[in-house]
Amino acid sequence: MDMEMANLLVDDRYICGICKKLFIEPLSAGCGHRYCKRCVEGLINSTDQKCLVYNCRQLLLPTEIIFDVGFKREMEAYEK
Repeated sequence: MDMEMANLLVDDRYICGICKKLFIEPLSAGCGHRYCKRCVEGLINSTDQKCLVYNCRQLLLPTEIIFDVGFKREMEAYEK
């Protein structure tokens, strides 16, 4: 099964709001939204460093972005 088809079968909370793919390395921002590591790095390096999920628009501060270990474990349990 290819990745696009797999994405259709997965709960939306396991899908990045930016790239619309499964989280691989989920990061949580200060606003509470989650991103893929690659997506959040792109936002941090852009001129508009604001959350794009659900039009939140809160400023993304690198010091407030953390690897979401608990969410990663939840995803792994869901996959089983």
